[in-house]
Amino acid sequence: MANFTKRAYGLVVIKSINSNYNADFSGQPRTLPDGTVYATDKALKYTVRHYIKNEFPDEKVFFYKRLNENQNPYTLAEAYNNLFDNADVSEDDKKTIIKNLLSASDVRLFGATFAPKGKNVKDKNISIHGPVQINHGVNIWKEGNIYSEQIMSPFRNPSDNKNTNNEESEKLNLPLAVNLNSKKAIMLTTFLSIQKILRIF
Repeated sequence: MANFTKRAYGLVVIKSINSNYNADFSGQPRTLPDGTVYATDKALKYTVRHYIKNEFPDEKVFFYKRLNENQNPYTLAEAYNNLFDNADVSEDDKKTIIKNLLSASDVRLFGATFAPKGKNVKDKNISIHGPVQINHGVNIWKEGNIYSEQIMSPFRNPSDNKNTNNEESEKLNLPLAVNLNSKKAIMLTTFLSIQKILRIF
């Protein structure tokens, strides 16, 4: 196995069109005080973790949302106890915890801040500095327009007592493409002809 003795630098370019790559808690793109759109390093790290989890199922990924039987996210201590074999954060010493954390691919890449809370969990805070460090990303375009598309739900909001029946007449041209090399499309065209599909419009 080759040993890396020098630093490596790189650049990740992300193009986001009609999408929101890294929303804030209000659902809007994150912006600096001057209005420049930016993204945190956490967004890119999530995509790496998601890729590892899906493409390499045998690899452990620690910092990833998991749900318990009640469909609630695990706490940090619960995630540790459930991911690693025979692990118990209340009983494991720091050396064992570090060994377990370093068995996860994302921790070996990006490091970890491990500060669990709960009963019998004291003096278990650990900080690991990973070899791969990612900075915040800033929009390189001088102008950027933020807009949102409002869509109508087919369901009524139970808290809305308004009984409206507004109708509008419009004629829209919507481009349609059917990939006949797709198995799903072939199954679809077995039951519906292209002409019947186009009648929708």
